[in-house]
Amino acid sequence: MTKFSVVFKAEMLAFINKNSGYISLRNNQNSILLRWTTALLFSLPSLLLASEGDLSLSVPVFESTIILQTRAMFAGAVSSLIFRGKEHLDSRDHGRLLQSASSFDGYGECFNPTEGGASHESPNENVSVLKSARVEGNQLWTIVDMGFWLNPGQAYPHGCGRSKSLTKAVNTVPTSGHLLDKRLTVRLPGFPNVIDHQVTFHVPTHFSEGTFEASTGYVPKEFSRALYYDPEHAAEIDPGNR
Repeated sequence: MTKFSVVFKAEMLAFINKNSGYISLRNNQNSILLRWTTALLFSLPSLLLASEGDLSLSVPVFESTIILQTRAMFAGAVSSLIFRGKEHLDSRDHGRLLQSASSFDGYGECFNPTEGGASHESPNENVSVLKSARVEGNQLWTIVDMGFWLNPGQAYPHGCGRSKSLTKAVNTVPTSGHLLDKRLTVRLPGFPNVIDHQVTFHVPTHFSEGTFEASTGYVPKEFSRALYYDPEHAAEIDPGNR
């Protein structure tokens, strides 16, 4: 299992914080760029009516097709990314996929809203609630009420983040009330093999600190390298050299 992610911390104030960058996924035959933009909105937006989460977006790229698919069982998280016939995502459980998550006040996975749902060790994995989803042109949108990674009261023997004396879920409900607004765009002008992944976290209350894991992809083991693309210099670079 290979994972790429962007994680940043911010004090919980009423502000919008944006971060952006590029990641390149490669094996011997394929190269796709994933561009992310994250934003934090500390307010609760109006909700749209719920819709089906089994969506597919197909866009021609380099004499082939990029195919993105979401599944209702993962509350609209991206479960499949196919290019030139090659699957780029691992979707064996709710914690993999291409998705976003957050955690607060140093509790780690014990207070961990997660787009795709709960841990495979949880009695109920389907805890995220899809509020809206649609595909139009080369774009896909979803809004999801993220479920907590652990079910209420679920044991966590390793200890909760920095609070190692806590050994069970801090959350008291299965679904967090933290909304994730996601927009995916395949094929940008001048960059046909770029996927722009924009996510907005709607945090409904105050915390002392938060960690936001935006646009995290879990890929098959054969993908052993994750490179960042530097658009200023038009070059792929190793993450350690950023």
